[in-house]
Amino acid sequence: TYRVFKELKCSICNYATNRKLSLKRHLLLHKAVMECGKCDYATNHKGNLKKHLLTHNASKDFKCSICNYATNTKYNLQQHVSIHSNDFKCNTCDYVTNTKCNLRKHFLEHNDPKRFKCDICHYATNSKNTLRRHSF
Repeated sequence: TYRVFKELKCSICNYATNRKLSLKRHLLLHKAVMECGKCDYATNHKGNLKKHLLTHNASKDFKCSICNYATNTKYNLQQHVSIHSNDFKCNTCDYVTNTKCNLRKHFLEHNDPKRFKCDICHYATNSKNTLRRHSF
């Protein structure tokens, strides 16, 4: 019988593994939980707690230079600012959007036959959701 020797062992319980990452994850189970002092949020990861604490921060230091939007994280501001720009242009027509995802969906209008057709009128589209919105 072949037996695998698990050389990495938990010093607190009898858990054992051959993978360093698995042991690291397991040790989090024994680690003291970090709790938010303002609500009932708790986590084992310091980074998650730091990010959560920003939600309680009344100071919104990241402000949009175009509108009055303000947030407490740089990431949220970067996501917001994209709504003001129209960086994605269709090379077939004059369609412009601020997200790559919308442009990809738009390309379907030029490339694919319109698979979803309205039963009442002659409307057709490539998107099931668009047809659903058209129907109501």
